Amino acid sequence: MNQIKPPFPLNPRSAMICLLMLAAPLAMADTETTSASSADKAETSKKVDSTASTKAKATTSTAKADADLVLPTVNVSGEVDTTKPKIRTEQDKFKLPNTTASVTAKDMDANVNMTTVEDSVKYLPSLMVRQRYIGDTNEPLATRTTTVSQSARTMIYADGVLLSTYLNNNNSNTGSPRWNTVSPSELERADFLYGPFSAAYAGNSMGGVLNLTTKMPTKFEFGADTQGSFSNYDIYNDKGTAYSQKYSTFVGNKYKDLSFRFDYSHLLSDGQPITFNTAVVKNSTSNVNGALITGNPAQVPVSVYGAGGINRTEQDNFKWKLAYDITPTIRAAYTLGLWDNSATSGVQSFLTSANGTPVTTGTQTINGNAVNLTGSATPSNLYGSTAAFVPLIQDQTTWSHGMSVKSDTKGKFDWELNGSLVELGTDTSRIATQSPDANSASAAGQTGRTTVLTGSNWNTADAKGIWRPGNFYGIHEVSFGFHNDSYQNAVIS
Repeated sequence: MNQIKPPFPLNPRSAMICLLMLAAPLAMADTETTSASSADKAETSKKVDSTASTKAKATTSTAKADADLVLPTVNVSGEVDTTKPKIRTEQDKFKLPNTTASVTAKDMDANVNMTTVEDSVKYLPSLMVRQRYIGDTNEPLATRTTTVSQSARTMIYADGVLLSTYLNNNNSNTGSPRWNTVSPSELERADFLYGPFSAAYAGNSMGGVLNLTTKMPTKFEFGADTQGSFSNYDIYNDKGTAYSQKYSTFVGNKYKDLSFRFDYSHLLSDGQPITFNTAVVKNSTSNVNGALITGNPAQVPVSVYGAGGINRTEQDNFKWKLAYDITPTIRAAYTLGLWDNSATSGVQSFLTSANGTPVTTGTQTINGNAVNLTGSATPSNLYGSTAAFVPLIQDQTTWSHGMSVKSDTKGKFDWELNGSLVELGTDTSRIATQSPDANSASAAGQTGRTTVLTGSNWNTADAKGIWRPGNFYGIHEVSFGFHNDSYQNAVIS
């Protein structure tokens, strides 16, 4: 594989100087340790001589000393950090009898290179998020019992707001969770409940439930972060570098019983090709150049003649959160989120004519196979097959609202009320049916399709309670609740 140089030069001399500077403190520490060790050996030698001369005297008084020996009392004290109270998970609070796996913000900072929030669960057992590039909007969650094509069999919540969408059951924009509406900087912990467990959640929890808990401040806090990455790819006849850059900031404070937090993040990301155009190889006859012969997963020889799904996404995420402590054990909270995405999906043809001109239209013979690159869609046949090389443009704006009132007395009775609404303020996808070259060549190229999901939404309502009667014919706890989901799919295509 050919490697592309990183976007910054590496100077060997500067690198060597940096290594020597880093090694100097270690060498000084080692010298001090060696000197101390030599002094300790000399002191030990003196003690051995002194001990030998007094050994006889000590032996005669050993029995008496043992009888009089009394160990001193040791007092251990400490302070409880009340500035960051322990967050009780739903499994702890409602005694849910199922297997869970968790990761906290401290664990994430130490062990997870997290660019987007779905990275938080990539090391949890038996879970997989199909992330094809940073900022991917088609990222279903797969478990040990469900696949990426069964997105409707898991549930993902963030502070009670349902991120999973059941407008469709697939791994497309319609059926994938709205991960991007949560910023990594606001995440406090992630808890996955391995399903099925529909007694506490809706029937879609047959694969499992992921609860994301975000942070709320206990004092004034502010922070900012920036990340960047690049990765080289070289596959078939396509190679390049995919870049990403992310900027995020937050501010929060607590004044008496009222606390607030605001988070903002901006992501710009380029992805590598996701799909490739192929045709079965029949013989060696071709009237175009550039196709590469390889084998498909079934080891059937195919010609690879183009790439697609070369995505570029630019996302902005805003999050406002308010919380008010009505009493020391009852808290009300409200969350407002806005996520905006502008994305393009590009294509690339590997085919060239005899004089080196790129070929994107017409019926071409590729290794004995006649391939129609133009497709059949026309102004009079809008739903005909699209061309082989067509770009896509997407605009998305998602609003999310969440409200909750919870008690946590740890006494005989606790309860909570949750409500959420997620609305697709704008969701438009525009895809051409002919390649851009055909648009200027003929009227047949002036066709395309627009899919509008604007207005689609889903809302949830939850009421939960737990009764702990104490030692009433045994120690028992009773959990109960009510759940309702409602979805509206407004599709115009």
